[in-house]
Amino acid sequence: MANYDFRSLSSFELEQLTRDLLQQELCIRLESFKTGRDSGIDLRYSADEKNDLIVQCKHFVDTPYRTFLSVLEREEAPKVKRLGPHRYILATSKGLTPQNKDEIRGLFHPFCQNTADIYGRDDLNNLLGLYPEIERRHFKLWLTSQTILEHILHSEVFAQTASDLESIQHKLRRYVQNDSFSEALKLVDEYHYCIITGIPGIGKTTLAEVLLVYFLGFEYTAYSITSDILEAYKVLNHEEKQIFYYDDFLGQTSFEEKFNKNEDRRLLNL
Repeated sequence: MANYDFRSLSSFELEQLTRDLLQQELCIRLESFKTGRDSGIDLRYSADEKNDLIVQCKHFVDTPYRTFLSVLEREEAPKVKRLGPHRYILATSKGLTPQNKDEIRGLFHPFCQNTADIYGRDDLNNLLGLYPEIERRHFKLWLTSQTILEHILHSEVFAQTASDLESIQHKLRRYVQNDSFSEALKLVDEYHYCIITGIPGIGKTTLAEVLLVYFLGFEYTAYSITSDILEAYKVLNHEEKQIFYYDDFLGQTSFEEKFNKNEDRRLLNL
């Protein structure tokens, strides 16, 4: 079973994850909206013009429970009463006890029909176990998973040191997906290779590391090429799903600085 604390996700990313999980669980399509003031509605299902179902997502990982409950009572309960939905679902990244759920249900009665309509951290993890394809889709979850990062460490993509593991964790927790990721992924899918280039400091290495971790989630084995392309030939296996990371393969200033004899031809052949 998945056991995420969801700290790696922003509030909006938690909302998107909740949407995908509930759509699968409830077999409906939920409306979702841009970030900003939501008036008590993060997600919504309406068979007609009424609010048949309203979903609220609350990212309160480290907030004490009593503070969390006070926020719900003071800010959210009045909104729900004003909206008057047929059904109300609350999803939160906070872990909840049976008593916690009873108290929260009391705040939103009669719109929250039962405690099963309150999804705490453990409930969201349970749904991720039931629908693993959604876990794969939201790769930022498992980018920061200790298991996945140890897989990277032991597959020799990075140096075999604990400090590298900490460095990867640090970067991936702060990684914000942008268009460069989807563009690079499209190139890899279409051509089976992608060259990432640009001025120093714009995130080329981080993008490459994120791509590697993404493919590890689809049962690829990653290999880092540190000297020349002959290293890839040594481990090349057509029976295995492989991805190769060749850092700075053109050299800092010129081809001549980096390429060994005939390496350009071997690279093209590969």
